[in-house]
Amino acid sequence: MNLAAHSTVALLGLPVDGVNKRLSGSQRGCALSVQSRNTRSRHTNPSRSMHISTMTIIVEGSPVTTAGAGRVVSGSTSIGWTGPFLLLGQLHILKVMSSIANVLEDETNSILTGHPRWVFRGNELLIQGDGDTSVVPGAREIYDAEFKGRQEFGGETDVGRPSLDLPSLRFSRQAVTLKIAIVLSPTAPETPCCVVLAVWNGSEKVVESVSEGSHDYAIVDSEWHPFVEGGLEEIRGLLTSCGVAAPGRLSLREYYELSKASQETPIIEERLPQSWARTAMPAWTVPVSAGPLFSGTLYPYQKDGFEWLEMVSSEGLGCILGDEMGLGKTIQVIALLCAEAARGRGPSLVIAPTTILENWRREVGKFAPRVTVLKHRGAGRTGFPSELKRYDLVVTSYETAVRDVAMLSRVKWDLLVLDEAQAVKNPLAERTRAMKSIPRRIAIAVTGTPLQNCLTDLWSLTSIAVPGLLGSLKQFRQHYGDSLSDALDLESHVSPFLLRRTVAEVAKDLPERVDVPQVVEMGAIEAAGYETVRSTEEARAGGSPSIGSLMHLRMYCAHPFVATAGSGDPAPFSAKYRLLVEIVEELASVGEKALVFTSFSNMVDILVQDLRIRFGLYTDFVDGRVPVEERQTRVDRFNNESGPGVLVLNPVAGGTGLNIAGACHVIHYNLEWNPAIEDQATARAYRRGQTRPVFVHRLFYAHTVEEVMDSVVQRKRQLMGTAVVGTDGTNMSREELLQAIRISPATKKGDGGT
Repeated sequence: MNLAAHSTVALLGLPVDGVNKRLSGSQRGCALSVQSRNTRSRHTNPSRSMHISTMTIIVEGSPVTTAGAGRVVSGSTSIGWTGPFLLLGQLHILKVMSSIANVLEDETNSILTGHPRWVFRGNELLIQGDGDTSVVPGAREIYDAEFKGRQEFGGETDVGRPSLDLPSLRFSRQAVTLKIAIVLSPTAPETPCCVVLAVWNGSEKVVESVSEGSHDYAIVDSEWHPFVEGGLEEIRGLLTSCGVAAPGRLSLREYYELSKASQETPIIEERLPQSWARTAMPAWTVPVSAGPLFSGTLYPYQKDGFEWLEMVSSEGLGCILGDEMGLGKTIQVIALLCAEAARGRGPSLVIAPTTILENWRREVGKFAPRVTVLKHRGAGRTGFPSELKRYDLVVTSYETAVRDVAMLSRVKWDLLVLDEAQAVKNPLAERTRAMKSIPRRIAIAVTGTPLQNCLTDLWSLTSIAVPGLLGSLKQFRQHYGDSLSDALDLESHVSPFLLRRTVAEVAKDLPERVDVPQVVEMGAIEAAGYETVRSTEEARAGGSPSIGSLMHLRMYCAHPFVATAGSGDPAPFSAKYRLLVEIVEELASVGEKALVFTSFSNMVDILVQDLRIRFGLYTDFVDGRVPVEERQTRVDRFNNESGPGVLVLNPVAGGTGLNIAGACHVIHYNLEWNPAIEDQATARAYRRGQTRPVFVHRLFYAHTVEEVMDSVVQRKRQLMGTAVVGTDGTNMSREELLQAIRISPATKKGDGGT
């Protein structure tokens, strides 16, 4: 045979006829010879001969060298051949692991002709020229070379079709689309991450890189597909606009931006499982302190809640704090306010129902005494934004905020806190629109009932706290109805921004009894009515008031109807009653029961009749009008009731001898002079047999006789114990009686002012 060159490539196990059939053009001019098994190869230099343990075909052609295990190279360039081989001088012996015919054609194309060739390196296609030069083509160039006969690339000419050089790779005209998917990280299953996927014919492949210079095609199962033209640039643009540098684990801010963008483009898909909803909170939180301004003590779950609020705040995002009633949402927010004030941020604005503004002021004073607070309400409130900026915290009512929205909007608030945020559940209400317009760094919606009637309630809250998360109201209504499946779908979407713990979930962190003092402030009309009664009683008593002189004021504090025999809907006439309605509504929404204690028979009747009609729940009462032998029967019916319910009791008639463990919420609607009576009443639920923490709500009006009662009873309880306090308050000093009859919510005199 005529030899074309001096080097020899030995390929194992292929019949000679098969080789001849595969060779074409100049390749057929190569010399072929066959060696049998277990023979010594022939060579012009005997020292270069070696034993071959199988049949071989010798193809002699242009010189070749090798570089690295598993590759045959020409010069220093890989030609994509894999498999173990031995090098002995110019003799190259390769053990063929797949179709020898295909490989032989591929290698002889490049080795024997010296033309530029297509090679596969890593997961990229390259055009290899002479020496060390190579060209990295894009999908359009590869497509043109394969399907349009293009032969010139980057100075290289006479480039053939890639399928000729890489016969094991199929080339498809079908372009694949790209999308971004939000999924759980495989390495940190509590944390979401984003991946870029190439999608075609129901199949998907993760795109490893989308950075500048990344190739714009995918190879799956030995088949090449181009990306849709411009697809890679679009993906990069979306990631950049959402603040995501590269695919991978997401911060909460990055998740929020991607999730919000998914409402506008189908290219982004959220694929988080519903089970992720309960693990979303710890995904990003880290231990942190509330700082030196906070003097309270947090239960473990409250510390978790504060750290979650702190994390959300650090990302510049808002959220919904939706813990169940009694779990201390206010103190968690106060801890965050302290951390913000310690950083020099502020002022912050709390908007809440009028009835609990005073409670906010007092709670901040209790847990953060160095945080300066302004209660912005009433005729004497300031009209100057500069005055508001002097305080760390401003608290105001929803009604005042709507009236003063123009002035409030002239301050850039740090935190905007909406307490009892179900007040803005109607997305079309003027109140809701006003809250959205107030400028702030972040907003926090605080409510024990983030979802009351329909899923739109939740959209309204998130539109303020996390704007854009759920898209526009029209988009939301098109995507979500009010079915259970819609709610489950929405849960995983909203969970990173909604923290809700139930009493059952955190019971291990709670003491057996949790006291919840709730100070209420009268509105202007109610306060004026109180002042009328007060001034009449003061004039009647002269300078020597008695406990009897205060009874009419206590009745008015229960409800104006009790003092004046009024009728109608009781809610508009009493701030305290409205608060009680809110408490019962929240308890009923989670199927809980409550005991309500009041000293006045007329108030018992108002409560039983109104709550039954208002909420349609089980309602009954036990007071002096119920025969003793019938009282436990009523209690048993209440305990056995499967749904929510309210049992109204007189603290004397129903405060002893009864076991009412069916309720874990006790509401003292009006205070007693003797704390022993109050404690005995509380013990109806807080006693042996109760398996859950009991929440004791004490409702009383600020700047009224009830506030004096509370301070006197608490002081004497701390000093001497309940046994020394008379059951009717007859041991009060003259000074205490005078203070009780002089204090007024209309003038705020008698209490030292506020």
